[in-house]
Amino acid sequence: MRLDPFSFQFGAVEANMDYRIEEYENTERLEFSWEGFDEGDSVSGRGWAIRDGDKLNGRIYFHMGDDSSFVAVRSE
Repeated sequence: MRLDPFSFQFGAVEANMDYRIEEYENTERLEFSWEGFDEGDSVSGRGWAIRDGDKLNGRIYFHMGDDSSFVAVRSE
């Protein structure tokens, strides 16, 4: 499956996101909201990420649910 640049997938979660680049502690931070599906159920949330070389390190939050850190790398 090929996702558009404003989408992501991990496990059974597939979602679209809206984002902004914000100044944060002398660097830029990507802040985003998202909505999509997890095994057919509607889900949404928010998150943030900071670039570290070729990676994005961040945290994703499910609305009224879990949160988790992540490391994202660009697919080829």
